[in-house]
Amino acid sequence: MSPFEMVYGRTPPVVIPYELGSSMVQEVDVALRTRDEILQELEVNLELARQQQKSQGKHRRDEEFKEGDMVYLRLRPYRQQSVYHRVYQKLASRYFRPYKVLRRIGKVAYELQLPENCRVHPIFHVSLLRRRVGSAEVVPMSLPPLTEQEESNVEPKWAQRAILIRGVPQREVLIKRKYLLEDDSTWEIADEIKKRFPDFKLEDKLSLLEGENDEPDLLGLTEPPVVRRRSCTTKPNWKLQQQRG
Repeated sequence: MSPFEMVYGRTPPVVIPYELGSSMVQEVDVALRTRDEILQELEVNLELARQQQKSQGKHRRDEEFKEGDMVYLRLRPYRQQSVYHRVYQKLASRYFRPYKVLRRIGKVAYELQLPENCRVHPIFHVSLLRRRVGSAEVVPMSLPPLTEQEESNVEPKWAQRAILIRGVPQREVLIKRKYLLEDDSTWEIADEIKKRFPDFKLEDKLSLLEGENDEPDLLGLTEPPVVRRRSCTTKPNWKLQQQRG
């Protein structure tokens, strides 16, 4: 089936090739030549696309699982920056810990045994699964729930620090998301947290960090925050350097 048939539902009309010199009108001659050149280019591109699809189809992974197998799950529920902000998205985990295969649905779908508090549909395509090699021992790890509001899943840990961003001092707090591991905690600017979650009582949390509470420091930070300079990529001011030189 050609793309024309896919879009319009009928076979394309027959285009008669233009014979050079058959038209005495220059505008018509140029238009028909341009049409034939476009049609030839389209035929070449369609053939190239067919070859690429055929080549990629040879690398397709035919993977099958049976009931009771342990598989890793690829799921990115926090891909949107408005839901879950990551400074280094490339370093985020691609696969979640292994889950048990309950049953096979059709040829390419499987149902997994997910945690009870997970609000993700338990049926996944085979392309999102990777077989686990090794013992069947499972390290407990919950999938992050898909919630409409994130402020209920955000809680600052007992740590804060001061940094310099382009010469301006900023205060950062170590933010931990519920249902996620400790390693997924990230340093966030306090002012940005207030803007993103205006209903979140961040000031109350930060006041406890300053000594109003006897809660121990989970990270062992007993000294005041150290001012650190964040590296940023800025273009050098060559005119200013020439004047100084």
